[in-house]
Amino acid sequence: YFVDRAEGGGDRWVLMRRAPARIDEEPEEGGVEQVLAENVTDLRFEFYDDSKDEWEDEWDSTRLEQKHRLPMFVSIELTTLAPNGEEEKFVSKTRIFLKKRLLITGTGFAGCPE
Repeated sequence: YFVDRAEGGGDRWVLMRRAPARIDEEPEEGGVEQVLAENVTDLRFEFYDDSKDEWEDEWDSTRLEQKHRLPMFVSIELTTLAPNGEEEKFVSKTRIFLKKRLLITGTGFAGCPE
């Protein structure tokens, strides 16, 4: 998922999803891109650290205090510009059930290294 300029340029932004045919070591290459939302003005993520019982603005599994761990929950807040010119916010929270490394045979890909 990523935010990119809308086709035709200008100040319009869109939320995009790239879905690869198979998971590999190059998640930013290949696959099919799809527009999920138009007129995006903001996209924020928060990550719930269950060891501290608090939400964090950033998550880096290579950082010492978060090393080898994934957050318990992720909150996604998307803000778009409605046709009437007002901003609309959409919030979704999801639980991450995968807490340990995921090895995909034959790819050398590890989701969260140990």
